[in-house]
Amino acid sequence: MIEEPYHQAFRMVSGFTVNPFTLDLFIALIAVLVLLILSALISGAEAAFFSLSPAEINSIKSSKSKTDQLIEKLLSRPEKLLATILVTNNLTNIGIIVISAYFSGELFDFSTRKINQGGIPGASCYTLPRHQRNSAQFRTASSITPSDSSSARITSLLSLLFFFL
Repeated sequence: MIEEPYHQAFRMVSGFTVNPFTLDLFIALIAVLVLLILSALISGAEAAFFSLSPAEINSIKSSKSKTDQLIEKLLSRPEKLLATILVTNNLTNIGIIVISAYFSGELFDFSTRKINQGGIPGASCYTLPRHQRNSAQFRTASSITPSDSSSARITSLLSLLFFFL
């Protein structure tokens, strides 16, 4: 198969190729967007429930509306409410991460370049304080990271970037 010239040039510069955008990737992208919106709503609910003033809580307790009665019931067990909100938000965020990893793995082909050689151990070599660099953890991490220092630094930065995304 003969590649078009711009694909060859892109691969030479970037070290990876972009695969065609399929229906599966579109569905994954929509799922990520829906989960992001859900995560924002859950975080907003947490802020709304736990930022109510005592006057607002008293107003809710004296109200007869079904919504206020439900809010009062939820606020009667704040530990359970907070745990439920946090677990739900964490599961939603895990879903975002898993689907995003699938999306990026299917859209980009990194087989022509070893982009994640060092991983988190490689990143830890450059983030450990100087006094801990003689510890067993550093010796272990440095033994499994690439020997080329520029490659290791780039890999470490990318690992940290992907870790926080």
